[in-house]
Amino acid sequence: MNTTISFPVDIEIIDTETEWGLITSVEFNSLGIHIQNETVKYSKADGALNFFEMNSLKQNGDYLTFRTSRTGGGVDTTVLLGIGAATIGLAAFVVVILKKRGVR
Repeated sequence: MNTTISFPVDIEIIDTETEWGLITSVEFNSLGIHIQNETVKYSKADGALNFFEMNSLKQNGDYLTFRTSRTGGGVDTTVLLGIGAATIGLAAFVVVILKKRGVR
């Protein structure tokens, strides 16, 4: 079952028998990034991060991709870096939205 929500960011909820997660898409015009998409999937069995991918299309035409996935049944350093990158991306999104709404 997937549900899509539209706001300043489009959010698709992933809900399968084995995983849950989100697919997000947002435009950050003021940050020099035109479009950023993120996919994150967690295991329903143990809650561990199974997959993380972030794609950014910058206004200058550059395309950046960061991807990591679970291997060997455990979380490695790359996955932790992916969580950090997702947190930074979410924080930047919140700052942009608050600035657009005039909140200080």
